Amino acid sequence: MSNYVKINFDGAWKKDSHFAGLGVVARDAIGSFCGGLATPFHCNLALVAEAAAGVCAFKFALNHNFTDIILETDLKILVEGVRGGGKNGVWAIQSLLDEFKKFSVCFRSVLRSWVPRILNRAAHKAAAIGIRAKQLESWAVRPPPFLVGVLLSDGLPCPPGRNEDETSLLLPIPSRSAVSAARKLPPASVLGNHEVLFRFLVYCSINNSSLAAAENTTIPINVGVVLDLETRLGKMGMSCIDMALSDFYSSHGYYSTRLILHTRDSMSDVVVAAAAALDLINNVEVQAIIGLESSMQASFVISLGDKAQVPIISFTATSPSLGGSYLFRIAQNDSSQAEAISTIIQAFGWSEAVLITIDSEFGLGVTPYLTTALHAVGVRIPYWSVISPMATDDQILVELYKLMKMQTRVFIVHILPSLGFRFFAKAKEVGMMDEGYVWIVTSGMANVFSSSNFSVIDNMQGVLGLKTYVPNTKELENFRARWQRKFQQDNPTIPDDKLNVFGLWAYDAAWALAMAVEKVAGTNFSFQKMNISPNSTYLGRLEVSQSGPQLAREISRTRFKGLSGDFSLIKGQLQSSTFQVINMNDNGERGVGFWTPQNGLVRKLNWNNTSTYSTSNANLGPIIWPGETMSTPKGWDIPAGSNLRVLVPVKMLFKEFVNVTYGPSSHTTTVAGYCIEVFEAVMKTLPYAVSYQFIPFATPNGESAGTYDELVNQVFLGKYDVAVGDISIRANRALYVDFTLPYTESGMSMIVPIKDNNNPRNTWVFLKPLTWDLWVTSGCFFHIHWFCGLGS
Repeated sequence: MSNYVKINFDGAWKKDSHFAGLGVVARDAIGSFCGGLATPFHCNLALVAEAAAGVCAFKFALNHNFTDIILETDLKILVEGVRGGGKNGVWAIQSLLDEFKKFSVCFRSVLRSWVPRILNRAAHKAAAIGIRAKQLESWAVRPPPFLVGVLLSDGLPCPPGRNEDETSLLLPIPSRSAVSAARKLPPASVLGNHEVLFRFLVYCSINNSSLAAAENTTIPINVGVVLDLETRLGKMGMSCIDMALSDFYSSHGYYSTRLILHTRDSMSDVVVAAAAALDLINNVEVQAIIGLESSMQASFVISLGDKAQVPIISFTATSPSLGGSYLFRIAQNDSSQAEAISTIIQAFGWSEAVLITIDSEFGLGVTPYLTTALHAVGVRIPYWSVISPMATDDQILVELYKLMKMQTRVFIVHILPSLGFRFFAKAKEVGMMDEGYVWIVTSGMANVFSSSNFSVIDNMQGVLGLKTYVPNTKELENFRARWQRKFQQDNPTIPDDKLNVFGLWAYDAAWALAMAVEKVAGTNFSFQKMNISPNSTYLGRLEVSQSGPQLAREISRTRFKGLSGDFSLIKGQLQSSTFQVINMNDNGERGVGFWTPQNGLVRKLNWNNTSTYSTSNANLGPIIWPGETMSTPKGWDIPAGSNLRVLVPVKMLFKEFVNVTYGPSSHTTTVAGYCIEVFEAVMKTLPYAVSYQFIPFATPNGESAGTYDELVNQVFLGKYDVAVGDISIRANRALYVDFTLPYTESGMSMIVPIKDNNNPRNTWVFLKPLTWDLWVTSGCFFHIHWFCGLGS
């Protein structure tokens, strides 16, 4: 039994108020204190409080990585209920008993037993404290002062089969050095009470500061958490924040501050999120708020944070349009991937790309950066598709059919995963995931591919994506395993969910806040009321945090090695700009290279690389494009069932350039001329076939339909794809359409015949444009000017 940890738990309940408290105390096989907690609870039955304490004990053991545990309670009906023998009242706690069974599979060995109340006094005392507590109180190594005396009279753990009447004293061993020394002494079960008391004195003499340290009190710091608790991302963020604080205070037990979380569910609603933030600031007086899953939610709450001087820490709001003095974005800014996307498009030689964004703060905020980056490398954006966050499948199909009719086949998708997965399912349904199409998704979707199911992966075969690069470490692998186990137990209805970078940012955000709060432990954490008029609104009555400015400075200065990489903030923004280029195939995502601001596209990361910026696709691994082809798509195509519409002018003069003739039947038209021959020669040189149709710019009776400016405007309006003819390149026309390089010399010349070429007077023919009087006058002015200049 030397590997077992005994965990006593108990629940206390007040009938008049329905307030309850849960208590947990853990000790190892030699009786050493291994930790405990007391937390407030609310329920309608004392039995529910007892069962809830058992669930709390399981979670406590799971968070502390215990593998072999003995759970002890002083309520027989609870033990009988777990074994299936309980009767009266068990139905009220059946859901909690089911949780017992689910948690049990997480441990190598779980033993459950009943003990008399006298042997469960420590847990009962902790539960009583929990009723009066305002928040969770936990102890990692040293017991709190109120438990020391109780532990002295509690029972030591014994192997199974012991007599329930057999009791002995359990003495607290607060320090690890004392625990080490205790292992050299005889087992407690063979010692008398005097020897046990002597043993306690020996332990205390080894570490005489232990009990004094236990008397130290901690400073509770209220922190708000606003998340969509019914979404996968919200559940992941909440679990990572909880684990971050548990890990942080386990390794920093000597810190004088403790973050106390006050959680609110935003219910995926901007108004609810704003109301929750107002409540947390005005009524709870939180020193910071973590969360705000969407950029829309963060947009309003940021203003509240600036006004109340409360730091707003978000690990999911990535829109570059967000900003504030008290905003700390523990995530990549979406603008950082604009240059990476333009580099990829430039590397494959595509000249046009269509933007597809969601109609929200998330989608609209990045558009100016993408547009600027694409134009900088000569890539045109012929169309910008904006999709409503509430779009139905039919509305998505309408937009996709519109995109299918365009020639551009390169699409940049920047929408939220929930909408994006439906979008690609419909794109596959209409045949837009076939050969010839190019899909590039931003990190908003690519970062959650690892959490996607098979149907999502199957709908996105051939898609390229930019994923935030996170260096793999042993600490990260260990955390993934712990998180996976905890998350599955907390959320059994969500199968096979995997941790992604948003969870890592949540963990690092909570860790950074805990570090910063400790640095301002001596600060005044109160709120000051503003001088306001009696007619001020509720929003105008915001109180101002006195510690806000100093806490914001400390968050900005915080540096550490986080799970997501090096944690460093500049102007409230996490410094992380390396992306991995991934390609979706049958096995899920596959890395094909990386992009860094210094080196561009690279096959492998080398931080010592000092080479020039690369825009070559040769630095990427093999890519399987939509349609399971390895051939790089050309980036455009003529829509199925249509020809290239070529507009030609109808003219009466200079028919050598363009000549439109009509046959005996009005249904037959012949287009010829030098310009037509040049166009047809160019089309024959293309490596692929393009069908086209000449369409005269004429009225129904065959006459010209307008001027050349009006002909050019028809192409600009999209009624025709191209115009061919003797069209002069003018500045006003170049503002609306693109011209080819000129293939004939333009201009105007005049030919004038000169008779009597043998006449000597022809030598002075250049004098004829002016009269003799004008030439004489000009000569006089020349001489006068010359003499004046010489005299001066």
